Amino acid sequence: MPLSQAQTKVRKISGVIQTTVLLVASLRYPRKFVPVIDAAWHFTNSVK
Repeated sequence: MPLSQAQTKVRKISGVIQTTVLLVASLRYPRKFVPVIDAAWHFTNSVK
């Protein structure tokens, strides 16, 4: 398996983990994390 393929897999996995953490955090502390999620959402959209 080429290195780039492994890197994209790792990125996808870490992205899923980050999203899960953000979702859990936002459910626990909605007011604090709304701007963070907003920023993260815009960031991921701009990267694509």
